Amino acid sequence: MGNIRNSESDLAVFIWLPEFDRSASRITLSELTEVNAYNANVCWQWLEQALGLKAFYRKLQHIQAMP
Repeated sequence: MGNIRNSESDLAVFIWLPEFDRSASRITLSELTEVNAYNANVCWQWLEQALGLKAFYRKLQHIQAMP
């Protein structure tokens, strides 16, 4: 079937494509890797904290339910 719009003459297609899609990236792969590693580390820290809080509140509920 293909694309309905003609990208050579359709102004809407031209406006939709931002200028940054046509130029080289200004971020290096090493910078990208560093950011990804940092984000992964933060995610693990968040997960550990969330699981720890969940366990704490379960114990707290258990203690409060005791007669």
